[in-house]
Amino acid sequence: MTAGPYSNEQDEQDHLQRPNPNLFHTQPTFRADSPDLDKLKGQAQSDWTLDTPGIGLALALDYYRFEAFATKHERDARCGPTSHRDVRYHAATAKDLKLNRVSLEMIACGHNIDHPRFDEVVTPLFDAAFRRLIGDLVEAPKHSEGVLASSES
Repeated sequence: MTAGPYSNEQDEQDHLQRPNPNLFHTQPTFRADSPDLDKLKGQAQSDWTLDTPGIGLALALDYYRFEAFATKHERDARCGPTSHRDVRYHAATAKDLKLNRVSLEMIACGHNIDHPRFDEVVTPLFDAAFRRLIGDLVEAPKHSEGVLASSES
């Protein structure tokens, strides 16, 4: 993943849902030489527990997501270190979203619920996730069993 200024460049032929050009995005980057990565190698994920050496990085890889903000200033303020020493946030361009195959329903809201522009940011993200969920349900074959739709990407 590369960092750079926000851009509205979009490939109209892209089959991914077009991200909202009115939002500013961050992306998590992970330190490739993290000592935790070596601790996890060679261990089956099914054997991992909270006591597994390096589990903090595995949890961080699942937790940190691309995020959306209402303003460039708020996005830039979010960039930098996170609570995990091997994870940092950087500004994400439309090209970064495309390269990482990130569509609108996969992006998290960067604002807390008390933020004055929370609804402005979360509404298109929620709507996209809901459309995907309903689409999965509608496309499921009749009399299907098991998981028909999931909020997981």
